[in-house]
Amino acid sequence: MHFLVFIYSHIKEFVNNRSKVSLELPPLAKALRRRVHLLCEQYNLRSQSVGSGKNRFPVLLRTEKTKMPQAPIDLRKFMNAGFGPRVQAEFDYRRDRRKGAGGNNRRDGKRGGGPGNDTNKDPRDSARAVTGSVVGGTASEISKENVGHRMLAKMGWSPGVGLGASGDGITKPIEAVVRAKRRGLGHE
Repeated sequence: MHFLVFIYSHIKEFVNNRSKVSLELPPLAKALRRRVHLLCEQYNLRSQSVGSGKNRFPVLLRTEKTKMPQAPIDLRKFMNAGFGPRVQAEFDYRRDRRKGAGGNNRRDGKRGGGPGNDTNKDPRDSARAVTGSVVGGTASEISKENVGHRMLAKMGWSPGVGLGASGDGITKPIEAVVRAKRRGLGHE
């Protein structure tokens, strides 16, 4: 209950502070995240859970209709109230819609499973960069037909020569290395 009061105070502060567009809350258990999402409905906030497993946390986003509710919210009733049939039906509907017909993740109704079957994989996984890899490290050089390449060549630049008026600037591009989630910039 105390933790929900803490979150409730953060939500009220966020709603009153018009300069903030979004608010990230700490990782929460599923039941607490659900209550946070229900609280957000009272304030006309858009909310979504981000992350996975124990690191899943709610992100609250301001909308044009975000405002303080007319009547104050009684947290004890809110915390002690069961989810009730309406909320449970909404939850079941969302769960079934995510799973699709027949309880699987495919739209064609066929069942997946078995080794090597990628039907249940998140398609975004292939687009995620590996921690420690250099961003754009496997990219090929910019072609000579590229507008930027042609513009620099007209100004006297050629590959291998540094940038700048006298050509003594950097010759190698600055590398950006992918860091692990939730790690600071200086973390090794």
